Amino acid sequence: SADIFVSPATGHESFGLVVAKSMSSGVPVVVSDIEGYRGVVTGHPELSYEECRRFLEPYNGLLRAKCAILTEPGNVEEIAKGIEILFDANLRRELDYEGRKLVEARYDVKSVVDRLEGEIYSILSTLPRFQSY
Repeated sequence: SADIFVSPATGHESFGLVVAKSMSSGVPVVVSDIEGYRGVVTGHPELSYEECRRFLEPYNGLLRAKCAILTEPGNVEEIAKGIEILFDANLRRELDYEGRKLVEARYDVKSVVDRLEGEIYSILSTLPRFQSY
């Protein structure tokens, strides 16, 4: 088992499944601030990279979502700083808790199916033939 998960990806990640899987395992994460990862750790993969910014805050010279530390892609010093920040056991526990909570709420099978079903019913309800549903 791992104590932390670090992904220094520099781009081309459309979603960041590996980040979601790490968070679901109760592992705090330090990830590059790239579009696919930013959407996952903010819980808003449907938003643009810029729109996700409102869910981040500055933290010791880096960025922080409720459940992750984000670093500038390719910046080795920031990656090292992100790892060092996680020496704080209280922060690790907080990121662990928030990460698992986020994955359960947004990415587990039941929540995804429920959202998809809601979208389908919403679309169907606009069609005259299905308005009785």
